[in-house]
This record gives sequence, structure tokens and C-alpha cells, in this order.
Amino acid sequence: YVSGNRSFNWVNSFALSADWLLTAGVDAQHQSINADDGFGGLYARQRKVKAVFAGIQGQHGPHSVQLNWRNDRVEGVKAESTGFIGYGLAFNPQWKLTASTSSAFHIAPLGYLHAPSFGNALLQPEKARSHEIGLQWSQEASVLRATVFETESRNLFEYDNATSRFENVARTRNSGLEISFSGKLGSTEVRASVTSQNPRDLRTGQALNRRADTLAALSLTQAIGAWQLGADMTHTGSRRDDKRQLASYAVVDLRARYVISRELEAYGRIENLFDTQYQTVYGYNQAGRGLFMGLSWRPKF
Repeated sequence: YVSGNRSFNWVNSFALSADWLLTAGVDAQHQSINADDGFGGLYARQRKVKAVFAGIQGQHGPHSVQLNWRNDRVEGVKAESTGFIGYGLAFNPQWKLTASTSSAFHIAPLGYLHAPSFGNALLQPEKARSHEIGLQWSQEASVLRATVFETESRNLFEYDNATSRFENVARTRNSGLEISFSGKLGSTEVRASVTSQNPRDLRTGQALNRRADTLAALSLTQAIGAWQLGADMTHTGSRRDDKRQLASYAVVDLRARYVISRELEAYGRIENLFDTQYQTVYGYNQAGRGLFMGLSWRPKF
């Protein structure tokens, strides 16, 4: 099938003072899908999606606040408003406590609803509420953050192997802890994170399909003269896929960039350096080792 999306987005920001910023805007989309089931059945669907949003953020002394509101109107679906409330308290220049609560609204893509064979026109929009509390340490360009989170969802989209289409999961919860770091160790730029979570179907108590309890990522970047060298590693723990268990895996990528001139750069990358064999969906092997090289030209006018 072929899908399309024409969109218009307008955002305007107003500086109310040196410490406070007001943002407002609109978002309009015309989404379409044209599909052929291979047996002479043709499907053509389209819908309009409109949204207005606004937010304010700023600080007063050690206190920082962010408030956001959004209203979505989708053809055939009841209008829905969502929001975000965030607060931060700086104890001193290095330490900061953060907390937030938010709601989310997600409509099913047209393919989930109407694609031949696996479309489900009865899918309801996802709705979620999230809460976070975190502690952050920062010094110069380095930031270390620990965040405890919990998200409860209704009508979560999940592919059902029994029906071969997407279905709604009535109620789910995911809670856990994420620790992340970004900054420099010596002259090396470092980004790292590890997440321990517990994504569950509240009806059955089972783990959600294809969602791991443990996630980790590490990125290193080193500049040497005209060269920029980097390495990226991602780890995903084992997870359930219906009645089967997908094995955990780790993938390492390498990247390099060389500045030839102000306008011309050469780059290359090796994906899946160790040719790791893994599956994100049972029965579908992911790509093995790959080598990519190219030139990037950015003319100055």
C-alpha cells in the first residue's frame, strides 16, 4: 500500500520577559492511504487531523515551571485534550530536583486501521498518563540524571499473532528507573543510559510483547585533528513475543568523518560490527554487518 501525508505547522514564540517564554501554534494534516490486497480489492482512505497547542515555561529564582496544553481533532474520533506540567527546584548550581505529570493521545495510523489483511477498523486511540521524578547533577557540559517513571496506558496498540492484526490492550503499566549521562571524559564526548523497567498487561499480569525489561546505550565520540571518530553500542534484554522468548542482544556500530574542506566531508560507518544475529520480531532476522561510505557537500552561498 502507499500512504501520504500533507501537513502544515505553525509555531510562534513570545518572550514575555528575560525568564519567561510563551509558545503557541497550530498543526494540520491530510493523511491518506491507497492499498491493493492483491486480489482485486482496492482501498482508499483519508482523514484530516487538526490540533492547536500552547505552552509557557520559565523560572523564578530556584524554581522552574513548564505548562503545555494541546487539543487534537481527528475525523471520526472525539476531540481530545492533553497536557504537561513540569517543575524543577535547583538546590544549588549543581543539583536539581525535577518532577512532571502528563497525558498523551495517539491515533492509530491509517495502515493499522485499513491495510488489507491486518487492518482493524475498530482500533481505538491510545491514551496514557505519565509521572516522573528525577534528580540531576550538572557541571559545565556534563549532566548526570536519575529518573523514576510510571506510565499507565489504555487501548495500547499491540500486534496479535492470533488474529494477525493490531488490537487494543485495555490497560497497561510501565514503571522503572532510567540513569543517563552526557558530557565529556577528558576530550571524549560520552552519552550513556541504562533503563530498568517493567512493562505489563494489567489484565493478565504478563509482560508486554517485544518490550524488554532492560535497555542500555553508550555513545563515544573523539575528535582527532580533521577526523571525528565514534562508536555506538545498544543493548536490549530478552523479551516475550507471544508464546516465545526473544534472546537479548547487543549491537556495536562504528563511524568516522573527515573534514576535507569547509564545504566537503567524507564519512563512513560500519553497522553491526560483530555481525550479531538477532531478532526484534520472532522469525525476522535483522541486518548483519554493513559498510557504508560517502561524501557530504554543503556549498556556501
